[in-house]
Amino acid sequence: MRIQEIKQYRSNRVERGAEPIKNFCNIGIECSTASNQLLENNYQSEFSHLIERSIVISFISAVEVYYKDIVDTIFKLCNPEFIKEPLKHIHQNKYDINDLIDLHVNMIHPCELVTNGLSFQNTESIERVFSKFLKKGFWSSLNGMKFRFKDMPKKIATYEDKYLQSLKYLFNLRHELIHDAAKRKFIDSDLIKHIDNASLCVIFSNIILLKMINENLDPELKIKD
Repeated sequence: MRIQEIKQYRSNRVERGAEPIKNFCNIGIECSTASNQLLENNYQSEFSHLIERSIVISFISAVEVYYKDIVDTIFKLCNPEFIKEPLKHIHQNKYDINDLIDLHVNMIHPCELVTNGLSFQNTESIERVFSKFLKKGFWSSLNGMKFRFKDMPKKIATYEDKYLQSLKYLFNLRHELIHDAAKRKFIDSDLIKHIDNASLCVIFSNIILLKMINENLDPELKIKD
């Protein structure tokens, strides 16, 4: 039982605040900006190799945190009846009586245990979890979607498969940088485009997930409002 790990995740989540997409976008912008500056300065810093690694690792970490936090949001806001069926598929662990006592003593909600156990280290794991909630393919649900930029109402973004491919590329690159890094420069205009495309992929998925949450709100929460 990962009691301390769950408590730390809870503390970190509270510190981040209940704005998963805002937190992600802030880091996405920082990563894109840092990449541009690294290119403009022509890798002048003696720590450039560490900076470029940090950019990719930080970006993908932000993606993982976003999807974990949005699962937590689903558990907090959605009708328990809506949650029950997906839970059977995304968390099949069994616990003995001592585990249950530990949860009670440490005031840990079972859904916190589920969220903490989720790992979003590739696009397949994201698909596996959220397709259970949507009851259909997660990434394929983004096809045909559009949104209008708040600050530029005349600008419309249309979902394209290249956004998902960029996210896959960055997941693979992050894995390479952590486990089998080659000694080469990899930040270039294409990498920056991948970051921007992957950010749009997350933003589009946030739209469909918020729609799902709003359609399945816990009626008890509506009464309190």
